[in-house]
Amino acid sequence: MLSIKEVDWDACRSTLEGHSRDVTAVAFSPDGQLVASASSDKTVRLWEAATGTCRSTLEGHSFWVTAVAFSPDGQLVVSASLDKTVRLWEAATGTCRSMLEGHSDGVWAVAFSPDRQLVASASRDKTVRLWEAATGTYCSMLEGHSKAVTAVAFSPDGQLVASVSEDKTVRMWEVATGRCRSTLEGHSQIVMAVAFSPDGQLVASASWDKTVRLWETATGRCRSSLEGHSEFLTAVAFSPDGQILHTNQGDIPLSPPLVATLPSSRHQQQQSSYVVVQGRWILCNQQRFLWLPSEYRSRPTAVRNSIVCLGLTSSRVILLRII
Repeated sequence: MLSIKEVDWDACRSTLEGHSRDVTAVAFSPDGQLVASASSDKTVRLWEAATGTCRSTLEGHSFWVTAVAFSPDGQLVVSASLDKTVRLWEAATGTCRSMLEGHSDGVWAVAFSPDRQLVASASRDKTVRLWEAATGTYCSMLEGHSKAVTAVAFSPDGQLVASVSEDKTVRMWEVATGRCRSTLEGHSQIVMAVAFSPDGQLVASASWDKTVRLWETATGRCRSSLEGHSEFLTAVAFSPDGQILHTNQGDIPLSPPLVATLPSSRHQQQQSSYVVVQGRWILCNQQRFLWLPSEYRSRPTAVRNSIVCLGLTSSRVILLRII
């Protein structure tokens, strides 16, 4: 375990300054060379991960920016805002390619399809909208939730979208038709995060009811409810091999394995899947590795290989190199 000395922090920490208000979301580019940060100062900033240099400031939103994501090829950045719009930016230049308008309330979350062709946006207006990434053209609206939609994710094959909501449900949608395939009920509080397993057979949902539920994609049946957490669950993701669930409250090993191991994922797993942020600690291989001061906790996080990115209320972005 790393000792808590200022020299240790200086050795592994980079502080990226430029935002003027809270950092609300952070994301790495697929190749790990860039970091995108969103802020309530209405901007997105793109930073070079190696040097901490701010490459560009993406301006145009008129209210808080709530979410940010890179396209799978790293060429585009999508941002969501409480100004009811979604914007698509060129990562290389910072140019705004298109502004996607149509939501009647603030947008909470965005996601690219695996083939980069579509963007999904989740809004407080209770809907999910699908857009063409290349042109910004509106494709369809997925309606059915009775309260704000908090998160959205595409299946690995791009044929399905999962959405979660303040109405305590998970919904599965067919991308081609916009039809709701199933409504997954069981959570007793707001559902905050959703993710597909790497093979697409399972969906995980994380809730303020302090549970993660695993659902079968094909049938909508709840496979298991993972309980025992002491705090709200607000984030969930599968490890690249599908054998571990990462949450904001720590890792959950799926034993016995619930999804097929992907043969090509071993290298990915060794590189990045076992560094996670849990409360006061950064964990490495499920062991406490680095203690976090209070200002670093319960904040937007992203992990790429051995680098942890934290967005702070102080307007700073912190990069921690776990070496």
